[in-house]
Amino acid sequence: MKIIKINTDNTMNEIDINIKKNNIKNSLKQLDNDKEEIELIYYWTYENNIIECYGYLSSEKNIVNVHKLPNSGISNIINDIGDINLYNNIYIVAKHKNKYIDYYIHNYGNLYYLLNEMDDYSSDNESVNDNNEDIKINNIINTVDNIINNDKELDYDNNNYI
Repeated sequence: MKIIKINTDNTMNEIDINIKKNNIKNSLKQLDNDKEEIELIYYWTYENNIIECYGYLSSEKNIVNVHKLPNSGISNIINDIGDINLYNNIYIVAKHKNKYIDYYIHNYGNLYYLLNEMDDYSSDNESVNDNNEDIKINNIINTVDNIINNDKELDYDNNNYI
């Protein structure tokens, strides 16, 4: 099965993994030979799949992963993904109907782009909503001015009425 490995320097690789006895944590932990406990940090629901992010909340190696995860996910162990550091490698896997499936970098890229674009859009709308009444009033004034000042009349009717 293909999964995504996000290295500490924010580079990504697609790697093959065999999940033993449907225990994803043990299979991922063996990839790093790490003594720390790997955790399901975050997950997203996207295109009828569940996208899971596994990583380390602490590490003896103390190597922080610089990758910024997409917004709008769910975590059962932390409140705000922006307030934590993840250490060592991060792994992104996908499930469809409780069965792990191949997941590629381009799939994650689409998810990442859409979730961050939605966040940027909502941030833009919050600032626009602050001035929403002024914008409505200005639009009404401009429309009325255009109607009043639009004294152009049709000189000739060139339409062919058959």
